[in-house]
Parts: sequence; structure tokens; C-alpha cells
Amino acid sequence: MKRLSRHTLINLVIPIIILLIWASCNFLPSKQDFSEPLKELVINRNPLEFTGEVRVEGGCVNARCGERGGPFFDAQEKPVCVRSFIMSKYLVTYELWFVVRVWGERHGYTFGNVGHEGTNEREGSVPTLPKYGDALAAKYEPVSCISWRDAIVWCNALSEYLGLTPVFYTDAEYKTPLRVSTTSHSETVNEKGSQDCPYIYAEEVGNIEIKKCTANGYRLPTECEWEFAARGGNPKAEMWKYNYSGSNNIDEVAWYFGNSDGTSHVVGQKKPNALGIYDMSGNVWEWCWEWASNDKNFRSKRGGSWGYQAPRCTVHSRDSYYPYYAFYRSGMRLVRSAR
Repeated sequence: MKRLSRHTLINLVIPIIILLIWASCNFLPSKQDFSEPLKELVINRNPLEFTGEVRVEGGCVNARCGERGGPFFDAQEKPVCVRSFIMSKYLVTYELWFVVRVWGERHGYTFGNVGHEGTNEREGSVPTLPKYGDALAAKYEPVSCISWRDAIVWCNALSEYLGLTPVFYTDAEYKTPLRVSTTSHSETVNEKGSQDCPYIYAEEVGNIEIKKCTANGYRLPTECEWEFAARGGNPKAEMWKYNYSGSNNIDEVAWYFGNSDGTSHVVGQKKPNALGIYDMSGNVWEWCWEWASNDKNFRSKRGGSWGYQAPRCTVHSRDSYYPYYAFYRSGMRLVRSAR
């Protein structure tokens, strides 16, 4: 066999070295096992604070609870069952939102809104602004001023970023992830594969039902998942009946109108609920997956916010708004389907 010349070897090796250097500088995700909840999320080989996850074991609710029209209101007549899922312990912080949004915009993603650091009015700024002289920076504020459309597209960007299977697609065969959200007021709910009615990765082609999702990527919680987790995940426990997520005393667990001083706050500063999940009452509203009514005008939000009175921050309170509207009191929390 003929030996390779030194010149040939150099020509073979140099492109490989260049590729490796490029890859290390191009925001490649660290290898992680996503079959179980993460204690921390590692991006650009650096662990981000406030990104842990918990596994929520599913179960059935047999007693009526929640507001009329909510997922558990009719549970007494027909038990409502929830499958196990994985939920983030914290609201999506502005730091995490910013890093993934910038990566997404470099890789074919478009967002209708660039997000705020909580109640900071500087849109899309680098997340390093100090607040109130606190040792924690504003980058640990929850992201706000994002629409429902922005939230699901950003979930796809995070999934692709980390090498996971995205949930939302523009085609029935799940070849092209949904990568564009707009602020257009033209609703496209009747257009399959659109930003208002994406295909959802499943074993069967052409699926648009979230309950059939088999992707390991990130998505928004369903209302059932959200309320099940907010109540502590155990319908037989006393805490299931608490008014707020983790307590009957709202000041223990939530930033709301009565204690927020008119602003959002760094995530994870109040007492968590029984599952170790923070801020499910108050701070910012959390977008959920479902349409809030049969006419399909509004998408659901749960949890209340820093600007609302206590009754709106209960575990059963519901709100909703147009999927294209970015509200300065609304943010998001992540969920993954459990295998």
C-alpha cells in the first residue's frame, strides 16, 4: 500500500482541525442525557443557574377542583388523568431566553418579540443589568413580553440547540421545525403547520394533538400538567387543596400586587411547592398550550403575576390572551414529555 506523503497528510488534517476549532466556538451544546430530569442545564459548556427540572409523576383526579372551564372542574363526573412529565423548577429566566434567542436568530429562527428582563423596559438587551443593588443581576429575572407564538418557537430553538427532537413542525412528516413567530393579527388556527396550529411530533404522521407527542424536546405545559404540578402532584395530599402553589399564605410563595412593589422579581426567591417548583403563583403569568375556549381566539395562561391581586394568583385561576400578543406580565415555564 502506498504511503501518504507529508503534503497529503497536512491537507487532510488541517481541515479537520479547522472544523474542530469552528465547532468549539459555534455554541455547540454539551452532551447530556435527557431521559431523566436535569439538575442543571449546561449551555456553551457552562451551567446556567435557575434551570433545574423535576419529574412529576402522573395520576388521576377524582374530585372536582378548579374554575369552571378548567381541566379539573368536571373531575367528579369523569376522572381526569395526567401522564408523568418533566417540568422546570423555575420560570424561564431572561438569561436563558437571551442565549437561545440569539443562537436561534443565527440559525434560521425569527421571533415576533425579543423579550424583556422582567419589568425592565429595554427590549432584547444583554442580560447583565443590576437591579436594586442586589447581588443577583437582572438576567435572573423571568423573561416577559413574549407571545404564545414566541414561546413555542423558542422551545423548538432550545431543543435544536441541545440536540433534542423539536416538538412543533410546519410539515406533516416532521422534517421542518417551526422556526418563525410573527406579530401578525391574522390568526392561522385553521391552517395546519402554521404558527397557530403546528404539527406535533408523534409516531403517526400529521398529528396536531399535544397528548400524542413523542418528542423529547421542550414545549409548553398543558393546563392539566400545569395545575397538577402547581397543586403539588398528589391529589390525596392536604397541600392539593392549598389556594396557592405550596401554601395558603400567598406571601410565602408569590410575588403579587400586595408585596411586589410593582415589579417582577428574581426567580426562585420565594418558598417552593411540594415538588420543589418555584413561582407557580405570582411573578409572571405562564403561557400554557391550550386554546382557552372553543372559538380558538385566546391561548391559556396560568399562575397570576406581580401586578395582580391574590385571587388571580391561585392554583385554579385562569387567564388567556391572543397568541400573537406579548404582555409585559407574561412569561413561560418549560415541560418535556417523560418516557
